[in-house]
Parts: sequence; structure tokens; C-alpha cells
Amino acid sequence: MAQSANFTSYINSEDIITPGQFVQDALEANSITQKDLALMLGKSASVINDIIKGKRAINAEVAVLLEAVTGIKASEWMDVHSAYVVRKAFEDESIVTRYSKIKDWLKIKPFINLSILKKKLGIKGAIEDVDKLLSYAGVSSAEEFCELPEAKLAKFRKSSKMQTDPQNLFTWTLIARHLSAEQELDHPFDKSKIEELASLLNEIFYKNDQVEERVEALLNSYGIKFFKIKNFERTPVDGYSFWDGANPTIIVTKRYDRIDNFAFNIFHELGHVCYHLNQESNDDFIGSNGDGSEINYQEKEANDFAKRQLRRGVNLDKMFAKWHNPFAAGDFLRYISETHKINLGILTGQYQNYCSNYTVCRNLLEKVN
Repeated sequence: MAQSANFTSYINSEDIITPGQFVQDALEANSITQKDLALMLGKSASVINDIIKGKRAINAEVAVLLEAVTGIKASEWMDVHSAYVVRKAFEDESIVTRYSKIKDWLKIKPFINLSILKKKLGIKGAIEDVDKLLSYAGVSSAEEFCELPEAKLAKFRKSSKMQTDPQNLFTWTLIARHLSAEQELDHPFDKSKIEELASLLNEIFYKNDQVEERVEALLNSYGIKFFKIKNFERTPVDGYSFWDGANPTIIVTKRYDRIDNFAFNIFHELGHVCYHLNQESNDDFIGSNGDGSEINYQEKEANDFAKRQLRRGVNLDKMFAKWHNPFAAGDFLRYISETHKINLGILTGQYQNYCSNYTVCRNLLEKVN
């Protein structure tokens, strides 16, 4: 029974002792030689010697016969052999690596929409994809990865009251970051040139011709990565901004295909680049604009930046206050648009916002061309 207790202690420990050592201990305890054991088991002396040296496994036949010799149950001999084999397996680097990846995969899988990642990024759902997903998220461990979805959703809840699928939202950000990481820009980013950039953006918006292509080229030339990514189901995102390597990145979804919404979202994210993002921080900003949600000071600053840039330094509120019949404001808005080179659709959106009436002059709103 003492020997059995030792078995139990070993099986529950992390020590690596060959089963053969237990055989040798049992023989010595019972004053049995290896030659005697070989004769009793009907095995050659070399087989017994290999078992004791750990070169040969204790199989079921040997375990049963050892029970007859030592009084220790065959199942315990098999248990101690299994424990030894498992501990040896944990010394195999390839097995341990795969074991770790399996554990990581099971941790991160609940937080992603695998079907979307299969379609968009070719993620197969194999454990070999773990490192890819960690890289897309910009983290080095599964534990860090699992903390991101709630953090992003918490930020998003502050800017949107709309129903959101947490898996889809987080998956959307992974795709956005992957696209950003895949792109390298030749032009450095210089924060001091943001006002200059904003003026050039307004020229593009005013003409409203090949807007998306021209905006992308312009932002890239100023060292800002730019992408337009379609929303997923229940991801009412308008914009997303973050720092990637040496460059900031701006993502828009064009959830509403209007020039005033598109331009506002571009300038809103540019406001985050101007005021809130920096190369040393992992902060990011993801939001849904204009749905009446309460916003924090950072979102308010980005909104104020966007509003100021869209108006090109013109005191539009003072002008709007002079016009008392909003439903007959068409010619008035056209005049302001031509005089100050503000896109008519953008100007109309600003006027609707000023009036808190989104039915006035709807015929003057423009789609993104």
C-alpha cells in the first residue's frame, strides 16, 4: 500500500520519473532480482532491463503480471505509465506550442465573427490564425485580445444609441486595422499641416467630383491612411480613427451616401487626429455621429472641429438667422454656397441642423459623386 500511495503522489505531481524506476523500487522492496522477474513474467532479461531503464513501455500485459508479483494493481501501473508519457509530451516544444495556441484560440473565438473573417481576410478558423488575429488587433497575447471588445464597445455606446452586435463591431475594427497595417505611405505625417489639408479637402467637397478617390489620394499625400469599409449587420459605425506605425488612419463607412455626411465624418476623424491621437498611444476612436447620443468631450471637440472646417471660417449661424422662412431658403443657400465656395449639399445639411428640421430644402442635398 505504501507503494500505491507513492504512485498517487507521483501521478498528482509534476515530476518526471520513469515507470521503470518504480519497477526497480518494487523489486528491491520484495527482494526480487531482474532475472527472477524475467522468469516470472516469461520475458527475456533484456526486455525487463529495457522496462526498468525506461526504454520500453509498460503495456497492459506487463501491468497485469506486475500486479501478481508486487500486489500493486495493474491499473496503477498503467496510470503511472500514462502520467510519465503525458509529462514527456509536455517537454515536446511543438506539442506545447500547439497546446498553447489551442487555449488561445478558444479564448478569442467567442469575440469574433468567424464567418466574416473567413470571407474578408481568409481566416480559416484554425489555430494557425491566432497570431494573425493578435497582430490585426495590435496585441501580443490572447488575454489582451479578450479585453479589447468590451473596451471598444464601451466607447461606442457613448456615441451611439443604436443596436449593435459586439462580435460584428469588433470584427469590423480588426479588418480596418489589418487593411491599415497592409498599407505603407511614402509621405510623412505633419500635424502642423492639418489646416492646409482641411482647406484642400473642402475644395474637393465643393466640386463633388470623384470625391472618394481624390480624398484618399490627398490624405495619403499628407501621411494619413484612408479607407472606406462597408458596415456589417448591426454595426452602425460612421468613422474610426487610430494611429498605425508612423501614420494616423481614418476609416469611414459612408453609412449615409450624402456629401454632407461624408465630409462631416472625414473632418470628425481628422479632428481626432488633430487633438487626440498620438504615436505613443494605443487610443482609438470609433463612433456613430448624429444619432442624438450623449458624447464625451473628445467627441465634442471632434464635432466642433468638423463643423468649423465645413463652414470654412464663415459665421453661418449669423447668416441663417436672417432667413425666417426655411422652406423658401433655396436661393439664399445657393448664394452663400457660390459666394463662400461651400458645397451646396454640405451647406444645406448645416442649415437643417441649425433649424433642427431635416425636411427643409431636401432637394438641395447631394449624393457623393
